[in-house]
Amino acid sequence: MTDHGLQATARPPRTLPLALGVVHGVVDATTIWVLFRGHAIFHTPRDDFFRLIIAYDLLAFAVQPALGWALDRLGRLRDGALAGLGLCFAAVLLLPLNAAAAVVVGALGNAVFHVGAGGLAIRAAVGRSAPLGLFVAPGALGVAVGAWAAQTPIVEAWIVAAYLAGSMVAVWAVASGGAGALPPPPAKPPVEKPAALAALLLVSIAVRSLIGRAGGYEMPTTAMTAFAVAAAAFAGKANGGVWSDRFGWLATSVGALLISAPLLAFGGDNAVAIIVGLFIFQMTMPVTLAATAALVPGRPAYAFGLASLAYILGALPTYFKAVSVCYNPVIFLALILVSIAALVAGLRPLRRLVLMKFDDGQA
Repeated sequence: MTDHGLQATARPPRTLPLALGVVHGVVDATTIWVLFRGHAIFHTPRDDFFRLIIAYDLLAFAVQPALGWALDRLGRLRDGALAGLGLCFAAVLLLPLNAAAAVVVGALGNAVFHVGAGGLAIRAAVGRSAPLGLFVAPGALGVAVGAWAAQTPIVEAWIVAAYLAGSMVAVWAVASGGAGALPPPPAKPPVEKPAALAALLLVSIAVRSLIGRAGGYEMPTTAMTAFAVAAAAFAGKANGGVWSDRFGWLATSVGALLISAPLLAFGGDNAVAIIVGLFIFQMTMPVTLAATAALVPGRPAYAFGLASLAYILGALPTYFKAVSVCYNPVIFLALILVSIAALVAGLRPLRRLVLMKFDDGQA
């Protein structure tokens, strides 16, 4: 048995997480397109646009735990994913009338989709991290594509709406196992002090978000480097889960952080070093999500929401210029070491845990 010790009763199918991952990319591209296209249409003042970005991120990420808790209680993960797509569709239609309202509706749609589809992906993963990497990874590309498409006149609203309509059909088809209630969670948590372990994992996620946003601050900002960073995040998340399931969650995650630490901390303006570092650094993402889900069994949407909340808490400081005075190699290296310590402490008690396979028929 590899060192992660988390075993599923069967190798999970990847069709559902992969299909939902593609739709995930469409959703993120849509909401970012709404955000930036609205700015272009209405010429939103810079300060107002900055506040709108903050509002978007808080609505899209910070409310996910509450939404996930509700979907878990109702047992409506597929319906949540479809509702999120519907709200994104509404945001596209609303954009010509009121940009701020469209951004708010799109952000809420993004949040509902994430916890609904993310919960489905967690259940389909049956204790493995690879399927979760397949689900989450396309989001990075979606953000980059959405920002580019918003500045391209040929990408009109009807094209975005068509992709969303196709995504609704896809989600309905691949997650058509019904919308019945979720199985009840175990009466007893799988390990002692699950809340403390989850908190450690969430600290690791927050630090990863902070470093992922700030680590390349000296790197030239161009369209090419923006897409390269998105591609690195995509590849790291997609491959990290596969390699972690094969070689062990703990060994792969700690190794990735140790290897990426000097590249991100001391890479400076070297785009190659930063992009390679980000690729390796992002490999830990599927593991932290899968482990967080293991600590709140029976609540997959809520677990996904907790990870999203940690992500935005880590990212928020990078929006403020005053924080940039703290950007230096020593601080970055210290933060990565904190992330490693939190990850090790959070994962080690899970090494002997055996997860039960979820019943995919209850979607």
